[in-house]
Amino acid sequence: MNNKDKEMLADGETLASFSNLTDAEIGDFRKKNPGFVPEAWWRTKVAVESEPTGVALEWKSYQRVLQSAWQGNPKFSLEDSVRLIAAWSPPDASFTGVDSSEVLYAPSNMISIPLSDAGRYGVGSPSLPIFEAQVWPYQRAVMLLAIDSWRARTCLHCSKRFFADMPKRLYCSPRCSGDSHTAAKRRWFRAHGSEWRATRKKKPSSTRWKRNGKRRS
Repeated sequence: MNNKDKEMLADGETLASFSNLTDAEIGDFRKKNPGFVPEAWWRTKVAVESEPTGVALEWKSYQRVLQSAWQGNPKFSLEDSVRLIAAWSPPDASFTGVDSSEVLYAPSNMISIPLSDAGRYGVGSPSLPIFEAQVWPYQRAVMLLAIDSWRARTCLHCSKRFFADMPKRLYCSPRCSGDSHTAAKRRWFRAHGSEWRATRKKKPSSTRWKRNGKRRS
């Protein structure tokens, strides 16, 4: 696996963490994953009909759409994926236009191109401000899930969403896998333990052993 593939898988795992994010975990998530989503998402409010107040922070609004796509049937449909990749971002930076008194605003997922490079981009007048869309890590992760929707899993033990690295993965972590199998054994023993013990007591032993370890019939 090359570095680019590793980076894409890491983005997918981070997107899964974002989908499970709670208010109390925002600070740690932002420290561990700076620049994963536009910074404005953490402070900007948008209109949300389902909210009692009618508004919600943008990260939480996006998270709801992401969670819906994760649990959808099919998962990460074309419509959901386009909606998630093209998510609107509020103005985050200003750029001065031709007239110094005029300020042009661009979304936070836009970056400026030096005017000296305008010719390279086929723009006739180098006096115009030019912008090129930035590809965010969360967008790469959504694109990967749109292609490989089987990666969008929900842990069978803790019910958290996780990004699967292989089709047979059913649990989000080795701990959840171990806890689930232990719980399954306990359930089986509670249901069949008495019968199992009784069977073992009735079963005759076909071999006897002497104290010196040698077998006798």
